[in-house]
Amino acid sequence: MNMDFLENLIANFHFIRPSWLFMLIPVFFFYIFMIIFKRNNSSWEKVISPELAPILIKGLDNSNRKVGHRFKLLTLLGWIITILAIAGPTWNKTSQPIFKSESAVVIVFDLSPSMMAEDIKPNRLTRARFKLIDMLREIKEGSVSLIVYGDDAYVVSPLTEDSNTIMSIVPTLNPNLLPERGSNVEDGFEKAYELIKNGGFKSGDLLLITDGIDSQAVKSIEKTLRGDIDIRVSILGVGTSDGAPIPEGTQGFMKQNGNVVIAKLEDGNLKKITSNFNGIYKQLSPNDSDIRAFTKLFKTNFDNEQSESKREFDIWDDQGYWLIFFLLPLFISQFRKGVIICIVAGPLFFNSHTTNAFEWIDLWTTKDQQAKNAMSNEDYEKAKQLFKNENWKASAAYKAGSFDQALDLFTNDSTSTGFYNQGNSFARMGELDKAIESYDSALKIDPTMDDALFNKQLIEDLKNRQNQNQEGNQSGSESDQENTSQNNTKDSTSGQENGSNNQDESNSAEQTTNNQIGSERNNETNNQSENKTNQFSQDDQNLEDEPFEKTENVQSNEQTEDNQSQQKQLTEEPNSSEREDQEVEQMLRKIPDDPGGLLRNKFRYQKIQ
Repeated sequence: MNMDFLENLIANFHFIRPSWLFMLIPVFFFYIFMIIFKRNNSSWEKVISPELAPILIKGLDNSNRKVGHRFKLLTLLGWIITILAIAGPTWNKTSQPIFKSESAVVIVFDLSPSMMAEDIKPNRLTRARFKLIDMLREIKEGSVSLIVYGDDAYVVSPLTEDSNTIMSIVPTLNPNLLPERGSNVEDGFEKAYELIKNGGFKSGDLLLITDGIDSQAVKSIEKTLRGDIDIRVSILGVGTSDGAPIPEGTQGFMKQNGNVVIAKLEDGNLKKITSNFNGIYKQLSPNDSDIRAFTKLFKTNFDNEQSESKREFDIWDDQGYWLIFFLLPLFISQFRKGVIICIVAGPLFFNSHTTNAFEWIDLWTTKDQQAKNAMSNEDYEKAKQLFKNENWKASAAYKAGSFDQALDLFTNDSTSTGFYNQGNSFARMGELDKAIESYDSALKIDPTMDDALFNKQLIEDLKNRQNQNQEGNQSGSESDQENTSQNNTKDSTSGQENGSNNQDESNSAEQTTNNQIGSERNNETNNQSENKTNQFSQDDQNLEDEPFEKTENVQSNEQTEDNQSQQKQLTEEPNSSEREDQEVEQMLRKIPDDPGGLLRNKFRYQKIQ
């Protein structure tokens, strides 16, 4: 037995926290320094002559030296033992049981057009999304999945233990994301059953969030769920019995045979399904009573007992606590001198409230979580500094307007999304050619990325318009120069006939013209600044037309005032540059900020599979 213990000790001995062993280096340096300092700086030897020192302080000096040397040795030994204990010596493993909840919850979410009805404000879909987010916050254990359905069912997220990922997707759910309209709830149940079965679960919960099911679908659902695994179905009903019309965009309301369709919540079929499959039915409530009922049900299995799986993991057993017994005699011997009190109470005098507050935040949230909260509060500068993930940091920099920094971070992403983000950054920086190249790279990797194709066409149109404006300015400049030369010839002839008086009048007129041009330039600049400030509230058509109206006005003024054309051209050049910048800004604002674009492509891909 002893031999086995020694063999195990020699073979497996190591330190769990070996970095603490580096603290032995300053301890030894400090001890050597104290020995050298004490040897060269004896207090009595400084005041007593060398002839009398051996006689007067021989005994006293020797006793002091012995006490001081013993104290140094005990201090050194105590520090060494403490550091070794903190480093965590170990040589044996122990089994650590871990209990993990084994449950599966698949949420099937209705994205049919009737979810846009407004019998509950603002509409059924919005209220259902809020309720789903609250539900996901309460599901802290087990696996959860999300399926949406319209014409077909689509898996938004497979079974995962990270409900926060699904929670971030919920706000983007909308019927417009689906390839086609419909209400194929049967397909939603089939996919939910497959997810639970393929996940290796013997049973699972299915939560349906909908505003109604027809009788024919009930029979198909019951047939689907009568399989090898036990499925418990619960339903959250959304809507009211009075119902409301179904909006159809700008075309009014959905009609059938010329009559407006009223979508009502008919809970008869919903209650029938839940009773047949041991679940519960709740109508969407303004409080959290429905959420509490569902989450309580999810935490228990079909025998009303918590379903858990017991697993065991081997961990190294920290044996450093045994070294505490060696420290106790050292502490007791020094207690009379107050050394222990100084060691324990000393760090209290260096307490820093700022440091504790910072450590308190880091204790409960990571840097990425803190940055995410900052993004939610629209504090993009703070989020940019806190994010550790490069893609998230790049998104924060893009939101903060630091497009050059965002571009540097997006460059590290060689996926289609990375090139798409690079193109947006280049476009925001005004480098249109590079933006088009980035969109091309994204489309080479993923030809189905509609957002990249749309942005590319938008930037190409903007570039063509800029080229047309430059050509128009050049032709206008040549025409103005010809008119100016003709006017100068006429003025020269007239000047020879009228003499010096006309020359003075010409100078006076020129000065007056310059003042007028300066006034017009200031007015145009002010108008442009106002237009730029108000461009967020104008529609896209007005944003497109405004620069062209200004250009036409300038050209008509140049034709009617031939004598001022040369000077007007000089003063209009900086304004032309400002107009081009304004056009770029207006076109860039047309780039859609569509967070559901990836989901739309994902559903389209699932549709063709």
